[in-house]
Amino acid sequence: MKEALEALLPMYLFMLLPIWIPLIAVTFGAVLDVVRPRRSAPPGRRVAGKRARTASYGLATAE
Repeated sequence: MKEALEALLPMYLFMLLPIWIPLIAVTFGAVLDVVRPRRSAPPGRRVAGKRARTASYGLATAE
């Protein structure tokens, strides 16, 4: 039984490689999302800045 495990376990783990790669990538991305501070995208910051400037002019903005 020990010989069978020594022979088949590495092959079985290699067969699971297409599952391990996305699993590791998703886990890594989730950890980065938790660790890094949340920032808005450049277009979002640009729109927020324009809304703030428009509000300072006393003009009504559409929400």
